Amino acid sequence: MNILLNAAENAMVALLTPVVAGRGAVLPGKSFQSKTLPCVICAADGGSVEEEPKNSGNYWINLDVLVKSSAVSNEDGTAMTPVDPTSFDEQLMSDVFSTIQVSGFAGTLSAATTAFTVFPEGVIYESMQSGRDEHGVWIDSQRLRLYCCASAIAA
Repeated sequence: MNILLNAAENAMVALLTPVVAGRGAVLPGKSFQSKTLPCVICAADGGSVEEEPKNSGNYWINLDVLVKSSAVSNEDGTAMTPVDPTSFDEQLMSDVFSTIQVSGFAGTLSAATTAFTVFPEGVIYESMQSGRDEHGVWIDSQRLRLYCCASAIAA
């Protein structure tokens, strides 16, 4: 199962890295690297795995894409730096989510890495979430429910 979850994370990282280039890191959820802001985290959820049909090797998994940024973080509404990063952070968020919220995304994600296939019509977009974590970091996230397998299947 870890092979499938890692493949999903690595495919999303490979797809989003050129989109984010020069504006922050794109990292898998299970990464030892520093998650300095801004960054994009691609995390597959092992608790959500559901094989369908049984013994097929095809699974429904959750893959979360989180854009972490600083935005305006002082209680009085002023930015921590002399320049308010809000518009920069909003553009990064827009670029990331407009890349994944497209028709034919299953094929695009499948092509981003080897030994991983998201089946056509196998992407369900859950509602986007926004808010701060306990450290004041702003997080915009999109959960995708993917029907996939850990092998390359020709279209």
